[in-house]
Amino acid sequence: MKKFTEACDLYLAIKQGEDRLSLDTNTKVDFFRDTFGNLDIPNVTNDVIATRTAKRFAKLKPNSRRRWLNILSAIMQLAGDTWGIAVPRVKRPTVDDAREIHFDSHVVPLFLDAIEASPYTFYTPHFTTLVHTGVRLGELLRVQVSDLTSGELKVQKQGKFGKTVYRQIPLSSRMQSIIPLLPDWGYAFLKAKGKPFKSAHEASILFNSIMRSICGQMKHEVLRVHDLRHTFAFIAAQNGADIGDLQLLMGHKDISQTMRYRGFVPSRAINAVASL
Repeated sequence: MKKFTEACDLYLAIKQGEDRLSLDTNTKVDFFRDTFGNLDIPNVTNDVIATRTAKRFAKLKPNSRRRWLNILSAIMQLAGDTWGIAVPRVKRPTVDDAREIHFDSHVVPLFLDAIEASPYTFYTPHFTTLVHTGVRLGELLRVQVSDLTSGELKVQKQGKFGKTVYRQIPLSSRMQSIIPLLPDWGYAFLKAKGKPFKSAHEASILFNSIMRSICGQMKHEVLRVHDLRHTFAFIAAQNGADIGDLQLLMGHKDISQTMRYRGFVPSRAINAVASL
């Protein structure tokens, strides 16, 4: 029977092969390896998980516990798919992620102008892209300069079994204006010293710090980096994108993920009923 530590090795090898292995992922996998390493994979049950992670997870909020357990679930599922063994389904806390805080349309240019006029001006292209394309932070860090061509951004995503899939996002005029500010080749969005970010976690810490500063300066409710993705969805919906459009633009595999934004899409029900 395969041991859990073997599943960890397999998971890390695949992430490394996809060039998606971050320090944060390594930390989580190392913790789970130390916690369950010598157990046969089917014996990593939810009771065992709850018992052995109780101390580590005691002070974590539900959404943080869920992020940790997402990694464990991925390891277990990969083991089951690869070796054809039955694996327990990892229970993860239900998180009310209905936080759809976003900038209104008129605030977006003010926010970007404030960054451009601040000590963080180097990161203006980064924040412009997050707001005007809705890409995830991890996706932003993988964008190559060559992906920004012909008036659109080609976003790469690793699908199942390492297959690369793409989606195309049209570029706004403001997005096109930042292209000359990017490097000539390679990764488009680097650190101020010209080196790539080590992980999305590293970038998240920096960008959230910048957002706290700029939002405070603007006397605006503090937003997270991920709220810029909500901002893109909100503005796209207000300008005519429907749920199907948002699914494609946001890169959601399942439309149920997109339905969280249904409140952003102006309802046609009033006009439909009025015309009966």
